[in-house]
Amino acid sequence: MGGKLTYPRDEIPADKTFIVTGGNTGVGYQTAKGIAKLGGRVIIACRSEERATQALEKMQKEHREEVKQERQTQDEAAKKANPPPAATKDTPKPPATGDKDTTGEGSGDKDTAEASATKDTGDASAEGQTTEAKEENEPIASADKEDSPPPEDDAADDVQPLKVEFMKLDLASLASTMEFINAYKAKGYPLHVLICNAGLGLVPFQKTDDGFELQFQVNYLSHFLMTLHLLPLLRESDPNSRIINLTSIVHTSGTFDLKNMQGELSYDRIKFYGNSKVYQIMNMYALNRRLKDSGISIFSVHPGYVDSEFSRGSADSKLHSFVESVSQVLHIKRNVEDGAMTSLVAALDTSYDGRSALYLKDCKVANASALARNTEKQEQLWDYSLDCIKDHITEDLLKDLHLPVPAAKDDTPTTDEAKGEAETKPETPNKSEEPTSTQDEAKSKSEEEVESKPEEKTESKEEVEESKADEDDKSKVEEVESKPEEDIEAKPEAESESKVDEKEEEKKEESEDQSPTDEGGDTKTDEEEVKSEEVKGDEDKGQEDGEGE
Repeated sequence: MGGKLTYPRDEIPADKTFIVTGGNTGVGYQTAKGIAKLGGRVIIACRSEERATQALEKMQKEHREEVKQERQTQDEAAKKANPPPAATKDTPKPPATGDKDTTGEGSGDKDTAEASATKDTGDASAEGQTTEAKEENEPIASADKEDSPPPEDDAADDVQPLKVEFMKLDLASLASTMEFINAYKAKGYPLHVLICNAGLGLVPFQKTDDGFELQFQVNYLSHFLMTLHLLPLLRESDPNSRIINLTSIVHTSGTFDLKNMQGELSYDRIKFYGNSKVYQIMNMYALNRRLKDSGISIFSVHPGYVDSEFSRGSADSKLHSFVESVSQVLHIKRNVEDGAMTSLVAALDTSYDGRSALYLKDCKVANASALARNTEKQEQLWDYSLDCIKDHITEDLLKDLHLPVPAAKDDTPTTDEAKGEAETKPETPNKSEEPTSTQDEAKSKSEEEVESKPEEKTESKEEVEESKADEDDKSKVEEVESKPEEDIEAKPEAESESKVDEKEEEKKEESEDQSPTDEGGDTKTDEEEVKSEEVKGDEDKGQEDGEGE
């Protein structure tokens, strides 16, 4: 772009529509005005209707004056290019006083009459004659005035007004953001370019009514919510629609800590401002991956250090005062007109058609910070952001946008679903399919252990068999599979006696199956020996299961 910043000034089609948040002041004001002067329709979205009305009146007045000045400049240039013709040599010259008449007849008589009139009437009559001559000339001068161009003020009356209008938006409220979204959709306007310009910085710690840190919500989160809901309009309106986020060079100082996103642990004005700005760039990359081949381009723009009302809430900040002093000494502060240049390039320059996920600085592409380009962190921020606005979006919205719907914590898709649904629909929900597989493994494991145990392990097998007959849910299988050691040690003697009765009943069933091992174990011991061996066996089983865990 060279030394001087500039932007394309091609005429914009009358139906091309732009939204500029915070378009009532500063960089946003100049961005909205620059687009409107080229013919585009601009929606200025801001919180204060009074300030917006004043801004619109000011913008229209400036536009009329600028058009008038442009016309005067063009007229002057035209006059210089086509000067009036110079006087020719054939033009007769009036005779000098006292010269002889060279014009022909009647000239001598005229001189005699004039001399006589002067002698008879004196100087007073001559003055009266002069006055009459002036009065006779006045009607002629008046006629010439009627043919002259109208006054400059009237000349600007035919200037077409800018197509700009106000819509209320309070980015510190998610409810207000949703009201703006619905009101805009109700207008039936298309949307070609969304410029997320509004923001604040270096403010003391405070939370919004939605429970979020103020800079996080105003600079980033509410714009993200608006973007998601307006994506369908951007898709429908133009194959080269654009989303522009106003970020800052301060994004390089930003950090990403999920434990301190809302100042839960600490808060610093400049750090959290930088955080909100790096989130904008991170979100640009994450959204761009999801909008691949959609025809929508996304840019993040750094306007430079601009002399505007941006930091009006930080007058008490020592850092702000220091930066102001340094900027004046180094002459690095830009006026708002230059500050809007990069935004206008991102919005209007056709050389960026088909390009996306770019960080622009000084009207050209630059490199964002390493954190901003970290894909893993971008995805973490995406998930966190969706969770923050979950009450204001629906699964249907995300599906319509072809965006992934965040899966519920207990609803993990199975392998069959990932391949495209099984041939027959399972009888149980997806979330229970994995526990069913665990249950089968548990049963198999228990049966193998029981079959490999000597006589003292007989009770474990009986419990597994009884569980298989009466229990189907996972929790009871696990209870059989991994019985805690302390439960076994705390069993009273009455429980052991109950197990002896169960064993004798089992003896009859196993006698029918002709199981030599179980029969041998039962015939060789009396009731007291069985009791002591079973308790011992339970203790061994509990220790082995505990080690296996």
